[in-house]
Amino acid sequence: MAEKPPAYGEAAREPTSEELGMSIAMAKMHIEDLCSELRFLQEKGSMSDEIQDQLSSLTAIIQAGSPKAPPPQETPAAPTTLADGILKDPLTFTVKELHTGTHVGHIVAVPGDSVVVYAWAKNREIAIGYNEMNNTAGSIPASILTKAESQSAGNLELLMATGCVEAGLGCLGYQPGDYVRVCIWHGGNPGGIGFNLVTQEIGKISGMFDFQKIE
Repeated sequence: MAEKPPAYGEAAREPTSEELGMSIAMAKMHIEDLCSELRFLQEKGSMSDEIQDQLSSLTAIIQAGSPKAPPPQETPAAPTTLADGILKDPLTFTVKELHTGTHVGHIVAVPGDSVVVYAWAKNREIAIGYNEMNNTAGSIPASILTKAESQSAGNLELLMATGCVEAGLGCLGYQPGDYVRVCIWHGGNPGGIGFNLVTQEIGKISGMFDFQKIE
């Protein structure tokens, strides 16, 4: 005998776990049958507009009963990177302590040398640039630099790389399309020092044959 529906105002009885299990099994069986019939109709090219509308209604019912996804969490801000510290215009600083570094990627400087800075790294703890006195290029602690009287400095010539060079032994690496800011051209020498705006690295460049002038 069918169960009598609840009277007006009465709360509906919660189904038992056995009843829920039977409903789930029946739903799975009908869904499998439905999928089989839909695949047959698709193969025969007989999916009518009416069936498509009914499938859309079925999808809406399923989505309405699904638990809502949690709101997307905001992506935390990325830590400060070297790119964040690139200077629009290079600045000149005076070195106040001896700095030799440990490898070719460090600036060698003595007190009084002028260093042109093109970028900051590690939350402005490190300066990236070159020493105008000896043309060594790379990094130097910002704590041993003091502002020079003339702040704006450096060559503002911008090049686009048309060739490919791997970085190494103080030489600047670049790929075709990279923008390179010229720090200085060596007098009487086709080479110079460049700052790669893509990799945020500084180093020697051998001339213009691998570059196209942008500005």
